[in-house]
Amino acid sequence: MAASKTQVLNKLKASARYKKAPPARKKLLRQKAVDGWNRLQPKNYTAEALGGTYQYPRALLEGTPELLALFKRAFVKGWPDEKLKAEIENTGWYRNNSTRWREVEETRLKNPGEFNKSVSEARYRVATMASQLGATLDEGELDRLSRDAVYGGWEEGDMRRYVSAEIDVSSTGGLFGETGQAEIKLRQMANENGVEYNDQWFRSQAVNAVKFNSVGDVELQMREDSANKYSQWGDGIRKGTTTVAKAAGSYLRSVERTYDMEDGSASVFDPHVKKALTNRDEQGNPVTKPLWAFEEDLRRDPKWLTTKNGSETMSNVAGGLLQEWGFLNDG
Repeated sequence: MAASKTQVLNKLKASARYKKAPPARKKLLRQKAVDGWNRLQPKNYTAEALGGTYQYPRALLEGTPELLALFKRAFVKGWPDEKLKAEIENTGWYRNNSTRWREVEETRLKNPGEFNKSVSEARYRVATMASQLGATLDEGELDRLSRDAVYGGWEEGDMRRYVSAEIDVSSTGGLFGETGQAEIKLRQMANENGVEYNDQWFRSQAVNAVKFNSVGDVELQMREDSANKYSQWGDGIRKGTTTVAKAAGSYLRSVERTYDMEDGSASVFDPHVKKALTNRDEQGNPVTKPLWAFEEDLRRDPKWLTTKNGSETMSNVAGGLLQEWGFLNDG
């Protein structure tokens, strides 16, 4: 009958060379004796055999090379369960995967039916959230996110963040769902605050808004940009007690009256309005432009002469001059 590992080690320890060896040498001799004994043992290192020996899912070992190699060492060296557990917790697989991930993985391997049901339910949740946010997912993306949702145990907030990350902001088409609504709202806010950004900025910020279910941070950025640009109203803009559109109210109405425009159609981005809102005195300090001076600037623009207001005014002026010069009379 072949000697056991314990018998081999006891024989080594009783030898003269072992007794005379220093501690480091003794450790090396013990390791060599164990390795020699292992080479004589039957080689049953399959994932099925190792998983059965240590009560671990066979498929998990087959799908995780790092664990399979560890279980081989444990089998060869005869590690007790405590030693194996400690070594497993020191692996990259264990460190890089959460407790839930490991639990789900074991469910997938031991009970595929239950796992597939969870994925199917997650797929419905992901598809619903994608439709709500306006994200277009292909089958591969839908499968990936569904499995990630199961492994990650996603709540609604997690689902919102991960699904919104799939929205294509580089597309030339419009955004849809909540993301499209957020983009519209952000553009309205930008108009009210007299600040301009490119399309890519609006798209990206709309995605961030739905990701965290709030436009608050974007609104604060807009206010700060607006306050810096229109410094005479800076404090009110930062506090949210006013907007550039409110501050420009009188200018906007004057533009509409002077240029025969419909009520509410003038914009804070009109060149005359922008100039008035950023008016400076001779020392370069921000100062409010008087409305009468603003209206004079409007009438100096050649555009004014093409309006009904301008043509009637000029006609009256011309008639008055002709009458004054004696070319016209009241009769």
